[in-house]
Amino acid sequence: MSRDIAPFGLRMPSELKSELESNAKVNRRSMNAELIDRLEKSLLSATTPTGELSAADAKKLAEHALEDGAAALVAKCLEEVSRMARQGVTEVSADTGFDAISAEVEESVIQPAKARLEGLGYVVTALDCNLIVRF
Repeated sequence: MSRDIAPFGLRMPSELKSELESNAKVNRRSMNAELIDRLEKSLLSATTPTGELSAADAKKLAEHALEDGAAALVAKCLEEVSRMARQGVTEVSADTGFDAISAEVEESVIQPAKARLEGLGYVVTALDCNLIVRF
């Protein structure tokens, strides 16, 4: 079953729409913003036939990677919390995946991830390249 996407009159399979709605909720944005973000990433990742990537497009790709990094870090922490809570553990350490934390990574990835986790009631401390999550 497909549903219209107004105002374009496009048809989207209901399973795809449900997945996009879920992702939009996780990313804390509207369905429209989620679609635009995904389309922009898709178009940016497709280089020209010669493989050339403009500096402006490279910068946009880097910005998207940092945005995605925060959401991925939150998901990684929550997976670890879920796994360890079942073992009776109330504190976990999650590797951020970065070898070093630059000011840009701190601002664009670590702080938003930390704020999201704290909004869910966790106590979060950044230590070296890890997040310590207590519950």
